[in-house]
Amino acid sequence: MSQQSIDWTENEEPSTAVIEAVAELTDSDIRELSPLQNTIDVDALDTLITCEQADSDADVQVSFRYEGFVISVEANGPVTLTTDREKTGR
Repeated sequence: MSQQSIDWTENEEPSTAVIEAVAELTDSDIRELSPLQNTIDVDALDTLITCEQADSDADVQVSFRYEGFVISVEANGPVTLTTDREKTGR
């Protein structure tokens, strides 16, 4: 199992960080990836995570599967991408 973490706060929105991280890890152009919107409501993801980030006591995490990864986005910054065993068989 492979895992990598990035800080979404270095981007404008959590959804942008997810797309860029997946593209980098898969050595793909972002235009080659399936639309993230087909997996999760990106507006809801961005709103939930960025609004909760303003509340320093918030402990919000959203997890979903996308492009062979299990992705967890936390309001305090981390985006963790873990190889999805269901997709890879490993």
